[in-house]
Parts: sequence; structure tokens; C-alpha cells
Amino acid sequence: MSNKTIFTLESRENFYLEVMKENFKLSDKQMYEAIQQAFNHFIENLHSKKRIEYKDLRNALTPNINKKEIALVFDSSKVKSAWYGYEVFDKVIPIFDKKTKHSILSGDLIIDQNFHYWKDVFFEELISEKNTNFLNINDCYIVYINNLSNTFFNKFHHQLSYYEPYVGFLDTTTQTNLKTMLSFILCKVAIVNNKEVILPYEDEDWETNENTQGLPFDSNNFSIKSIPSLYYDLFLSYKIEREDLKGYSLDTKIALNAITPIVTDLEKLNIEIEEQKFDYLITTKGGKLKKAQLENYTIKDFEKLIKEKIKDNYIYEMSELREYKVIKFNVIIELEVLYSKEKVKYQITLHYQPEENKLKLITFF
Repeated sequence: MSNKTIFTLESRENFYLEVMKENFKLSDKQMYEAIQQAFNHFIENLHSKKRIEYKDLRNALTPNINKKEIALVFDSSKVKSAWYGYEVFDKVIPIFDKKTKHSILSGDLIIDQNFHYWKDVFFEELISEKNTNFLNINDCYIVYINNLSNTFFNKFHHQLSYYEPYVGFLDTTTQTNLKTMLSFILCKVAIVNNKEVILPYEDEDWETNENTQGLPFDSNNFSIKSIPSLYYDLFLSYKIEREDLKGYSLDTKIALNAITPIVTDLEKLNIEIEEQKFDYLITTKGGKLKKAQLENYTIKDFEKLIKEKIKDNYIYEMSELREYKVIKFNVIIELEVLYSKEKVKYQITLHYQPEENKLKLITFF
């Protein structure tokens, strides 16, 4: 019996699966079978046609509590080209060292509503060493990169600081209102996978490797691997963390449906923590728990906390362990540190048991 893990499934901004389910009146069992079939086709071709192992892309596709994320900000009005995206990436791409894995997103900072509110939020969160008095945020172009070490995070800022259109950065490692807004407007660009770049390709053609975006990856000695956009959009799109907003909750249900034919609203399930697991948690994670004032929590307190926080983010790394009849997934929760702007992030792994109406804690770190 095979075990299977899907690191991420994009049905938040990509409505393909939602529309398919609705138009063809598919049951949860039929959806499970359809997603499994698509995923199997994807990983088989990824391996045989592109020589890429799906398991090696984990760090580029999932949030990591030990890594940072950055939104680089550029003033497009200072770029001496109408194709400012190319010029910006011409400065950004050489900074990658071909030894790490990252997802890249980008886009213009488009604000249609509550402009003055978002302007204040933007300048409050922006880290800049330049004069921004005359910066028009409508001219801002964003390049978003995940899975960064502290060193690499600082490297992007320092090396770009000499580039005139570079304004500064937003630290998007933890949740903010601006990060949520960026999750709606930024679009996927590529995955940097060491010495190669994985790009979406419009046709369903697994043989072609073409840089259709025209960004200067080739000239920086990255090899190009093209993935049909249907599969790229579903299985290779990094989702910027945000809470499960009203109108987008179907994303969680479809993510569950990818690994099980039995789909239940997670908020209706009870959280269960075994006493032995709780004792281990208190003993080994005491310092981190104390930082978020959790050191005196009881089992019931933790169960209540997880139940309240689980809707504040999307689920990822969904696994079906058929050998053990286990369905599990990860979710990250953030807690504020008292008397500080700092936040503490925890990764929680939960065993999904809908027949028993519960989610059982596996790990909390």
C-alpha cells in the first residue's frame, strides 16, 4: 500500500477544482479520485520528463517556521523601461546562489479600496533606508520570495540597496494585514530549484522546456524546466499564508479531499491531546511555550487554543498513510508575544479522524 503526501494544493485563487466539482456534480469520493489521478499523472511526468523529484520541492512549496519570507519593493517609475519587471528581475535573479529552493511571486501593488488605510499600513511596515517622501505606492512593484535564511534575507536587501529603483522590503515572515493583502494580488513566477528554474507553460506539453515569461533566468545560467500550467497551478503554487477568510474556506475542504473521500468542516471537530503527548510537549518545548505565555496551559487550554487558531491559516503537507490508515496534515499558528511586536510560530500536525469527530495532535513545535 502506497503512502502519499501532497505538499500544497491551490484552490484558493485557482477555481479549477471548485468549478469541476460544481459543474459535474461530483461527490467527495469522485473528487478524491479525480485529484489523486491528476496528482499521480503530475508526479510521474515530473520524474520521467523533467527529472525532478517532487519530494525535493517541499521547502519551496510549504511555509517553514524556521525560515523567513520577504517582499522586495521597487519603484517602477524609476525603471528606465516599460518592461520594468524584466529590469527588476535582472537585478534579483543573480542573487540566488543555486544551492537553495524558493518560490517567487510578483506583481504591482494594486489598491482599489481603502487607499489611505493601506498607504498608512504600507509605510508603517516598509523597511527602507531611502527617501520615500515622494514614493507613490501605486508605482510599487513587489517581488516575493520564501524559504530564506537570515543571511540570505539580508543578502537580498544589501545587494539591491545600490539599485536606484529598489525602495526596501517588507518582512512577511509573520502574519500582517499587508501580507494578507499581498496574498490576493501577487502572481506565481517560478520555483528556484538549486541550479534550475521551474516555470509554468501554457500548453499541456511535458516535452517542452521554454522560458515563456522571458525573464533573464537563462542568461544567469539557470536551466529551464517547463510544467503544464494546469499542474503547476494546482501542485506547484506557493500560497502566502493568510487566515481562512469567508468565501475562501472551500480551499481547506478541497485540500482535505485530495487525501480522503470523507470531508468534514475542521471547525466542527474536537481536538484531542493525549496526556503523554502533552507531558512531552511541556517538558521539551517549555522555553518556546513560555515566550507565548503558554507554559501554564492545561491540556484543555491547548485543545481550545488549537481549535480557535486552526482557521487562521491554510492546511498543507496533506498525507495519506494507507499502511497505518492515517490521514494527517500540517497547519501553522502564530501567537503574539506579550509586550512585544514579535510573534511565535508553531507547526502543528493533526491526525484527521472524521468518523470519531476529532483531530488528534501528533506534533506541536
